[in-house]
Amino acid sequence: MQEKFGGLVMIYGTLMTSFIALAIAVPVSFGIALFLTELSPAWLKRPLGIAVELLAAVPSIVYGMWGLLVFGPILATYVQARCNPSLPACPSSARWWPARRWASASCRPASSWPS
Repeated sequence: MQEKFGGLVMIYGTLMTSFIALAIAVPVSFGIALFLTELSPAWLKRPLGIAVELLAAVPSIVYGMWGLLVFGPILATYVQARCNPSLPACPSSARWWPARRWASASCRPASSWPS
């Protein structure tokens, strides 16, 4: 083992996830703001505005955990299997996740794992 230590990987991961989150959130938030101020009918402005404000009351960790539980199994089964076909098999989460049919073509059952 090489005894190289540092925090560059964690800093890079933090910056990349922040960039991806901003790339998703900024267009969505501008679209919602534009819709509420310019395009929305009068009867929809107040209830939709209140609903958007209520989203801000939820702590960000709740959104993070939701994203982890929803997108984690998809990325672990579908994307990882496509990016690296030499992996031994799919993780165990593919058994219960409804999206497992997407990964079924490239994932092998546990019985075919090399021992």
